[in-house]
Amino acid sequence: MFKTYSKIVLIAFSLLLAANAFAVTLEYDGSVIIDLPQDRFYGGDTVNASILISNSEDFPLANAYLVLEIVKGEYYYPSQKLNSNNVIYEEIVRGINLAPGASKTIPFAFELRNDLDVGIYRIDAYLQEGVTPIAGVPYIFDAPHSAYFVFNGTDGVEPEFPVAKIVRPRTAFNDTTGPVGAPAEPNSMVGANIFVENTSNAKVSGLVLNLVMCEWNDTVCETELWTHKVAIGEIAAEDEAVVELQVPAPAIADAYAVKMELNDSEGNLLSLYRNRIIVAGETKKIRKLYVNDYYFEEGDTVTISAVIGPSPDHYNDSPVLYGAEFKISVIDLETNGPVFEQSLDLTPAEELYLEREVSFQADRELTKFRVCGVIEKAGVEHENYCFDLYSEQFVQGSQSEISVDWSYNIETSSLLLQFCPQDIAGASQLLNARYYLSDSKGNLVAEALAESDACLEQEIKYVKKEKHSLLVLNTINFEQQKTEIDIPAYLKSCINVDCSDNVACTADSCVDGECIHAPLAEGASCGSGMACKSGECRPLTSFEMLTPIFIPLFALIGIALIAFVGYKYYKKRGKE
Repeated sequence: MFKTYSKIVLIAFSLLLAANAFAVTLEYDGSVIIDLPQDRFYGGDTVNASILISNSEDFPLANAYLVLEIVKGEYYYPSQKLNSNNVIYEEIVRGINLAPGASKTIPFAFELRNDLDVGIYRIDAYLQEGVTPIAGVPYIFDAPHSAYFVFNGTDGVEPEFPVAKIVRPRTAFNDTTGPVGAPAEPNSMVGANIFVENTSNAKVSGLVLNLVMCEWNDTVCETELWTHKVAIGEIAAEDEAVVELQVPAPAIADAYAVKMELNDSEGNLLSLYRNRIIVAGETKKIRKLYVNDYYFEEGDTVTISAVIGPSPDHYNDSPVLYGAEFKISVIDLETNGPVFEQSLDLTPAEELYLEREVSFQADRELTKFRVCGVIEKAGVEHENYCFDLYSEQFVQGSQSEISVDWSYNIETSSLLLQFCPQDIAGASQLLNARYYLSDSKGNLVAEALAESDACLEQEIKYVKKEKHSLLVLNTINFEQQKTEIDIPAYLKSCINVDCSDNVACTADSCVDGECIHAPLAEGASCGSGMACKSGECRPLTSFEMLTPIFIPLFALIGIALIAFVGYKYYKKRGKE
């Protein structure tokens, strides 16, 4: 029955959405601009771009995140209609906090493989704050901000990566292609057919398909509701395989994102795609939840606004969840104590989207606090969305700094990085950063998040003994700092080089990073009652211990005798 009327429901619901869109916006006002200075690349090159993001609202955007993808092909929507598009890389920059009217620049770097397939590629950027899009919708590949470039390959290298990809026009869940989804009964099993194409001219094997299901949006997935891994057998050249699955639909009416990642035997991402499962039924979703400021003094007015609507997909045709309750709460994260709580009745209404607003007077200073919205009916939770605000993370030009130190282990070829967050007075801070390590040619060697509530050490293995550059992005204030890592100079400087060989009869020293262990002279003291003999530290004999006393005594006697004889001789000559 669902499939029979799905098109009718889609048309009717889309008309309702369009009619209501004039009254309520479901996005925040902001922008994304990608600056890609170069548009042609070759194997081994690094694509370096800067992404400028901004908040045009008059309230702060907390815990936003930026989704960045490398995609082959020109953009087309809906994504399932064009098989030439293929996502080969995805990176998510989290913890972005934007004050009203603020903007920040996010660096992006991606090293191009020598064997990457030639053609047109693009950087796709999506900006999202929790449940609300700002620029584009990443979980359905809708309206990204893009920057195109051409990859010309590598001389003498056959372009063969990726060797396989997910076939978008044929991959379907519940007989529906693309990240759209057809309605399914709660707790039912949904059939899925995932087609994988061998795009190379040789057979491939060892492919692995990883699937993850999340509520609504997999790019901000806090709880993985279902995961599955499939090992794909050998696929002949230019042939395809189909993975047939039964996927469990959850019990609560909602939209559920299913992310599919195709990896090769070495774990490299070959293809990323998405689909959706829609569990039909009455539901309500928080489409917006925001607060009027990120800092409040005692007595200030705190205003929390919300937009509540149906599930973000067009098959849930019961826009009002009758008898539901919307709870708004604020928690002081300094004390973990409650600040405010109020319940609102979501009564039936003409509007498809309900706008709600509550205000209260702050009974204390609020510098770190959490805002939550929960939708419940008869003890069943349909929505639970919270976000945290730390006032210091919104201040432009924040005094939060990151101290960077490093060392190199020549035996393991490992680079040890240490990040310590602190403010200008040296007090400890939260560490939220991303670092990029590049070699002397500008090629990206490593990148990772550095997140901790104290100093953090990270080891990077197999780093060559040459000059490197470390770029650290402080994601609290989005300031960048660059550290030159001159490993050859470090090794020659003898800094932190321990040349002690624990041998008492050697003189240990370091010259140009090399340890020198010169042997001490035979008989040289190597401790109380000890002396070096044939390179070993041995106890002195009784005679040897007395020798240092008798030698100067005998010398004095000899000098005295010589003097006496000389005296007699000159005296005798004088008489003559």
